Amino acid sequence: MTRNERPDGHPRYGPWKIPESLSVLLVDDNPDDRALVARVLVRDFPAIQIHQVGDEAGFREALEMGEIDLVITDFQLHWSDGLEVLREVKARWQGCPVIMFTGTGTEELAVQAMKAGLDDYVLKTPKHYVRLPGAVIAALEGAYHLEAARRGEEERLSRTRQQSLVADLGLKFLAGMGLQELMDRATSSIAKALDVEYAKILELLSDGRAFLLRSGVGWKEGLVGTAHVPAGKDSQAGYTLVSNEAVLVENLADEQRFSGPELMTSHGVVSGMSVVVHGPRARPWGVFGVHTTRARRFGAHDTAILQAVANVVGSAIQRRASELETESSERKFRTLFESAADAIVLVNGR
Repeated sequence: MTRNERPDGHPRYGPWKIPESLSVLLVDDNPDDRALVARVLVRDFPAIQIHQVGDEAGFREALEMGEIDLVITDFQLHWSDGLEVLREVKARWQGCPVIMFTGTGTEELAVQAMKAGLDDYVLKTPKHYVRLPGAVIAALEGAYHLEAARRGEEERLSRTRQQSLVADLGLKFLAGMGLQELMDRATSSIAKALDVEYAKILELLSDGRAFLLRSGVGWKEGLVGTAHVPAGKDSQAGYTLVSNEAVLVENLADEQRFSGPELMTSHGVVSGMSVVVHGPRARPWGVFGVHTTRARRFGAHDTAILQAVANVVGSAIQRRASELETESSERKFRTLFESAADAIVLVNGR
């Protein structure tokens, strides 16, 4: 997770400001030029960390490092050139800004580099040294806003897909899809929509002491339809049922409200969320949950989508219960009618 990310892996976006700490990769095979650039940067960014690279081996090693905020590279290198460095940096860190700092620049080179994703081009001459800190700030801010726009578009498309999922399940429900088939469709669809490895629907058994894993995806073969989870409030599912509201878990190992049942721990679950599925007469029927092996903080929109899908499943459960009641009433009426008819025959037969 980088400094600009939330625990759910999404960046924290707001008004841009200069980072308190800055990690810069400086690629130049001339140690004197590297020292000059470092002095200029340290003067304006006291907390900067500069990783200096002077040869190909050092560059390859640097590419395996963690997140880098910005790369400054010379164009002419004895083992490569700035364009190749630019391409490899963008392949490794797509959103990382790159500045080319060189003394042998041409307009043609600048255009070629910009097309390849270069953020700025600074000549290595005394009158241009003062431009470097400003170029760094502009490149960082530009990369920040580009990433914000990209992430915003991704989230918009993700929400559209999630809303389509709810609408599709609603149509399947109205079309009369069978209950088990609808549950299976719901768990597989929500797992894909929320990008999680596991999804489950737990049905509270008649004794109220355990849940049955009625439907799910990601779980070990043979568990769906047979596995049981304790219904006490010391499990996430039981706690969800008792609290009658959405329950979110960031790290199951650190959870204080309940412990993880074997179904969770044996699959390496770290984060998850669960909501109540309501059945006939709005009574709690079970729990719908999603889980992942990655540390993640689910947001309000994630919870709303899960609850919406759970509501569709709940409506299908209520419809099935109503159908069973109708069938039972019809059988009773038919039995009474047949008994009455037999009685009439007996009377007339006297």
